[in-house]
Amino acid sequence: MKSFIFCISLSLVVYSNAITERELTTLIDQLLANYNGGVRPNFEGEPVHVNISVQIEEISNLRESDMEFEISMFLRQYWNDPRLIVHSSILTSPVHLDDKVASIIWKPDIYIVNQKKSEIQSLEKEHKFLRLSPYGDVLLSYKIFAKLSCPMDLRQFPFDTQSCGVMFETYGSTADEVLLHWKDKDDSISHLALRNFKIIDIGHYDYILNFLTGQYPNLELKFDLERLSGHYILNNYFPTILIVFISFITFWIDDRSEILRSLWGMLSFLAILLSSTNASIVQTNFITALDLWNWFCTVIVFFSLVEFAVVTYLHRKKQPANERNISKDSATLGELSISESNNQLNYPHIIDVISRIGFPAVFFLFMILYYFSV
Repeated sequence: MKSFIFCISLSLVVYSNAITERELTTLIDQLLANYNGGVRPNFEGEPVHVNISVQIEEISNLRESDMEFEISMFLRQYWNDPRLIVHSSILTSPVHLDDKVASIIWKPDIYIVNQKKSEIQSLEKEHKFLRLSPYGDVLLSYKIFAKLSCPMDLRQFPFDTQSCGVMFETYGSTADEVLLHWKDKDDSISHLALRNFKIIDIGHYDYILNFLTGQYPNLELKFDLERLSGHYILNNYFPTILIVFISFITFWIDDRSEILRSLWGMLSFLAILLSSTNASIVQTNFITALDLWNWFCTVIVFFSLVEFAVVTYLHRKKQPANERNISKDSATLGELSISESNNQLNYPHIIDVISRIGFPAVFFLFMILYYFSV
């Protein structure tokens, strides 16, 4: 045992020049000679208070389809172990111990509750850190890359706000044995730049959760993310608004120009279908705000095409064109007159005039209601 500890101690980094490597090796041998890492500090006494701090380096690949995101962070754990107190005046500064020592001493059994996949990054000696002070204070730090779940409510997409986070919990130690606390409650992650989101709020929470096997301490770092919707406004909303108003031009084309009106209506309908299909729409089991917008735009363009079909049908049902004397230049209902030849109203033109006002009015009303509901 002593030879093993001696090999470990050779890699110690000492923060004080007053102690020699041999003296430090002797101290480590004495501390770990009868040390039992399977038993927590203060056994059968008060619970061990473990302070946690998290430094998030990156948040990336937030995918709505899988409701997950990836995170790179430093996880630091602080606690006191009276068995590691150095009863000697020769060690007055903390020492950095090789990570092999971490496999010997007691450590909190903390895991990430909402993880899908996690791992300590490669080059472990550079990404694992253990520090011991003369007073038995232990600092254990890891750099972790994890893929975490994040349940999302996408009904307001793309004007939604999501709440994601990291949850820590002890796996086997109950609240009678280990208590978790946040060491630092700062907004250090607020500076992070995310691709499609902006961090608007950060919260640190601690709970005691009840299970059949006992009560377990739980810590949660939660951050609220507001989606940046500029991409969707420029690439979906603005083009569909243009297509809808372009489709309304058919109401101003002479009802006798059937080929032009049919071509205009079909091209508008195909354009709105293509725009809706190519939109960046997430796959969900419910209707999102973007789905509702695309659906309404498609419907209103379709009904403008139906209006053309009705006008064409009524136009063909009437008498030949040379027997109609209703002026095609009229733009309002007040200018409509009764045909002198057959004493009938020009219903195709009436429908066009109503559509020129009714369709844009309905669309503007929808846009107002949509704006205040998302």
